[in-house]
Amino acid sequence: MSKDIDYGSILESLNGKIDLDMNNTGSSGKSTAVGWGIPMYSTAVSKSCNTEYISDLNGYVCCYTNYSSASHNQSLYIGGVLIQHVGTDIVYGATSVFAPVKIGQTYKIETSGNKVFTMLFIPCSDS
Repeated sequence: MSKDIDYGSILESLNGKIDLDMNNTGSSGKSTAVGWGIPMYSTAVSKSCNTEYISDLNGYVCCYTNYSSASHNQSLYIGGVLIQHVGTDIVYGATSVFAPVKIGQTYKIETSGNKVFTMLFIPCSDS
């Protein structure tokens, strides 16, 4: 059984009910919305490199590499998409990346070489 959808009627009933500047939202709702993207640094969790994780919270992945006198490679994947790749043979240096991850997305940093890698997951305040 097929039923036609009256999009005009739907748009008419929604007209004026969605306010893009949040004027129709109370202070509690505005505070919640702002918190959706704010990282809670005090709840950061250290993660192992070369292991894929599935995010159970909205948050950020933070990766930091410190290297000296060694070549290295670092590749950050979120949802199977390469977000950052760094490969170098320079003597001293550091790289970092801070990227958002939503609930259900996979994330992983692949590493190789002689260096120090750090990966953190930092939940958002809405989690």
